[in-house]
Amino acid sequence: MHLFLYQFVLFLLNAAILLFPCTNVLLYPMKKKEILVGFFSIFSILYFLVAILGQSTTFLAIGGILTFVLLYTKHNKILNACAALLGYLCSVVLNHIFTITLSMFGITMQMIETKFPLLFSFIFFAAIYLITYFIGKNVRKIGFLYDIKTPKFVTICIFFDVLICVLIFIFNIIVGEKVGYSPRVIRLNGILFFLYFVVTFIIILVIISNYEKEKKVTQKLKEYENLQDYTNKIEALYMELRLFKHDYFNIIASLHSYIDSENMEGLKNYFETSILPAGEKLNHKDGVLGALSYMKVEEIKGLTYTKLFHAMQKGIQVELDIKEAVEKMHIDVLDITRILGIFLDNAIEAALNSEAKKLYLGFAKSENSVLIVVQNSCKVEPIDLKKIYELGVSSKGDNRGIGLYQVQKIMGKYKNVIHTTGYHEGMFAQRVEIMKSKKCT
Repeated sequence: MHLFLYQFVLFLLNAAILLFPCTNVLLYPMKKKEILVGFFSIFSILYFLVAILGQSTTFLAIGGILTFVLLYTKHNKILNACAALLGYLCSVVLNHIFTITLSMFGITMQMIETKFPLLFSFIFFAAIYLITYFIGKNVRKIGFLYDIKTPKFVTICIFFDVLICVLIFIFNIIVGEKVGYSPRVIRLNGILFFLYFVVTFIIILVIISNYEKEKKVTQKLKEYENLQDYTNKIEALYMELRLFKHDYFNIIASLHSYIDSENMEGLKNYFETSILPAGEKLNHKDGVLGALSYMKVEEIKGLTYTKLFHAMQKGIQVELDIKEAVEKMHIDVLDITRILGIFLDNAIEAALNSEAKKLYLGFAKSENSVLIVVQNSCKVEPIDLKKIYELGVSSKGDNRGIGLYQVQKIMGKYKNVIHTTGYHEGMFAQRVEIMKSKKCT
């Protein structure tokens, strides 16, 4: 009975050592119940097949993990599967670091397997779990990773490259089990695995660095386009005002016939249906442009006007509220433009699908902070505010719900940002207060 429990616990640890390094580093994490199903599936494979297949069972276990990741991932399945394989490679490298270190003290792999496999497995599991959990948590904070759009062919090639490497590593382990784990073999494998891991890590860092630079250049171009659009709209409004002034006497003349014939009903109808709407429309555009003069952060000014003008063209009633000059926000401009862009896109889409079709955007400055409020009308239906920031949770259908998830990841980098969400009777609100403090990443 004692031996049975000992082996049972050992298999549980081995299943955890295989699964958790893979799931901890996922860009799109699996839910707890999905991980639980995967854990017991891997445990069953090891428990019933190790005695028959030996280390070859690892092939089946890794295949099972990849199957679960691909099955339960809703966005960018191949990229997530690559992350899982890299998590396994972390485990392989750490395992060799452990065994090489122990071999320096005269403790061989055979001694580990015969004298204290349970203790070694427990210590190794604790170490690899903490390391991969830390890696995954910090990688998922890098919001722009979710924006990377690589060609599908390239993504698949990267996946198979990593997969082949993993299969070679497993094959190496199987051969090592048959010929023996001499200190020389362990050191050689450790050096090879470590070198591959370092090279892979450097390549990934270079790709991320290049993408980040490209993203910033693209963002700057977008901001320039927004400012150009803002300038063009000002010029268009100026021309509209000139035309209105030019047409002023024609408008007065058109009223003359109604006045001469004392047709007050016709005059009232003409004024309400033709003259008043044109004036209100012009006045509304002028009000938005006038309020934006207080926004001194040019990137935000261009983005705001582009989004709000788009909303007005869609027939949404827009209100922009800025009472005093906002000259600086204590947050990276690229991050706040991404956050505000996502909020406004979601607000416009929700407002369009509502009856009221209202959108409010407000900027309020105090001595120590800047408050941004985005409020919009939406369908009157229950909204679970705790779940809307989970990846893939959206009322817009499948393969949606990434935007708010990205917002959480971006704001997670800052300790000086307070974010609250509210909903009441068909009105949805986002509030972001940015305090005067240093960025914390």
